[in-house]
Amino acid sequence: MKIKLLIISFFWLCFVLACKKDTDTTKAELDAPVLEGYEAREIITCEGTYPMHLQGIARDENNMFWCYTNQLVKTDMHGKVLKKIDVPYHHGDLTVVSGKVYVAVGFGTWNNINGLADSWVYVYDAGTLERLSTYHIPEVIYGAGGIVKRGDSFYVVGGLPEEIFENYVYEYDSDFNFKKRYIVESGYTSLGIQTIDYHGGEFWVGCYGNIGLIRLTNDFKIAGWGPFDASIGIASISDSELLIGKDSGNDNLGYAGEAIDYIKK
Repeated sequence: MKIKLLIISFFWLCFVLACKKDTDTTKAELDAPVLEGYEAREIITCEGTYPMHLQGIARDENNMFWCYTNQLVKTDMHGKVLKKIDVPYHHGDLTVVSGKVYVAVGFGTWNNINGLADSWVYVYDAGTLERLSTYHIPEVIYGAGGIVKRGDSFYVVGGLPEEIFENYVYEYDSDFNFKKRYIVESGYTSLGIQTIDYHGGEFWVGCYGNIGLIRLTNDFKIAGWGPFDASIGIASISDSELLIGKDSGNDNLGYAGEAIDYIKK
């Protein structure tokens, strides 16, 4: 009987440790690979777990916002949930501007060479998360995945078919009238560009795969790139500080989101 209990206890401990490894972030993981010129200062953990993975993060003066594909979450600066709502699949990366949360939203078939995605921007009140408006952006034909505002324009990024070896950034005015499409000569990146923000005088975009972070000039020429994973979210705080999103988990355990605070050395 004692042997049987020991065996059961052993396998239970292995299961717990496996789950913990799947959901915890360690300092070693933060520092490898290193975001060149920056150091990790703090980890902000979003309270709870969610059925789908984290798509993006944003922050205003008082709160943080997290998009988990089909749930939009508002927390305080320490990750305590203040409000969360269900949203249509697929809500992607987001940005917050003047009391409103803007989310890149994609329906239809993504990453198809025939351009079968149905792309939108959904706008929510940053206080209540009430949906205020929606804007159709049909120019983003491979799926809208990320959004940022700079000056008077919004910039949207998104999916990419395997047959195409360049990425695109779409510029809109404040009412989401289309202005221009820019070509990013990046070669193919897996499923296109996932996240975007403006930091330190450059556009920073996050991708899946070996090229995890690309820095772009104001006319969308490549200023630098590397393997650092920024595909889950980028949120610039100042020219010397930014947050990088990270999630862990799986479809069975659920997904936990974190924002890692990086400071320029």
